[in-house]
Amino acid sequence: MSRMNKLVVAVALATAASTASADLISNGYLRVGIGKTEGGDFNPAWTGGWAANRLGREGTYGEHTFGWEGDISDDMTFIAKGTVNYINQSTATVTDTLGSADVSETVDLFNVNEDVKEAWAGVGTDFGRVWAGRRFYQRDDIHILDFWYQDMSGDGIGIENIDVGVGKLSLAKIDALYTDQVSSFDAQLSGISIGTKKSIDVGALVHTATSEGDAAGLDAGTALRVRYTDDDFYGGWLKLYASHGRDSASSLVPAWTTGNGSDMTRFVARSYTPIGDNWEAEAYAVHQTGSEDWMKWTGFGIRPVYQVDDNWAYAVDVGFHKNADDWGHELAIAPTYTFGNFGFWSRPQLRLIGKYAEAPSGDSNTSIGLQFETWY
Repeated sequence: MSRMNKLVVAVALATAASTASADLISNGYLRVGIGKTEGGDFNPAWTGGWAANRLGREGTYGEHTFGWEGDISDDMTFIAKGTVNYINQSTATVTDTLGSADVSETVDLFNVNEDVKEAWAGVGTDFGRVWAGRRFYQRDDIHILDFWYQDMSGDGIGIENIDVGVGKLSLAKIDALYTDQVSSFDAQLSGISIGTKKSIDVGALVHTATSEGDAAGLDAGTALRVRYTDDDFYGGWLKLYASHGRDSASSLVPAWTTGNGSDMTRFVARSYTPIGDNWEAEAYAVHQTGSEDWMKWTGFGIRPVYQVDDNWAYAVDVGFHKNADDWGHELAIAPTYTFGNFGFWSRPQLRLIGKYAEAPSGDSNTSIGLQFETWY
């Protein structure tokens, strides 16, 4: 099914539900920041790998999600939603988080992207939900790294949350966002219980060559993944993830593809832990290896936060990253005004950030910036 046909199906699903009573979906994210790096433009040294600790490194970004959801009848529900975003970064290369691929584009302050991030609709019953369109799908990130280690987003059609007894099964056909050479099929079985508040998700992504891919001699590819979740890890949670892909699916995502004969393996550990009454911390470790040097990355870091009272907190962000050649590292310290809110995940926050970063090349710099961040 073509991308246009998928959007037509999404519109049809939304139209079918238009006579139902609906609740408005309206939420978003915004960060606005300014900064200087040793008297020049704000540009902290890059510390290697696919991502770096976000504190003290982010430009202006925002996104807004809108739509409706509700009941069509006693046993049928619907959802229709979209997401747009706006970006301003210190360089022309920005990371498009839909698909975890780097896309080079020149942007202005509060520029709304030509392509919406999401535009999809779905109809659900007790059996599962059928959906179609462009959406954020089966994705999970390391928050303090701003890295989507699992991301099956794209233009697609599928059915999700089918109760098969041991877990919930989701199936989808997804078109690549950044190439015309592949289309993908994804399957995930989620919520396999292995104990109290402990579960496993398993998934498989299969790339198939389109006519353009066949003409280019592109091989099909497969990526397998597994994620372990412990929701009672010292009062917080722990996630462990592993994925391995070969040939065109060694990208590990449907959004873009890699060459024949390539392979990549990714391991991720991520945790959040409250430490006493006033301390909280998120930590991560990533190890990625593959047949090409650009695939290789090892990184680990932590952000402990000390909450003084309802209005003030102090955050420290530490990260170490190694690409194929050498190590880079970074340290940020951020006194934070929390607007009467308490906790690691509370927003809004206004931060004064000082950052030191050293690249694998040995280049280093010091930055200072002011950032406002909120979810709404």
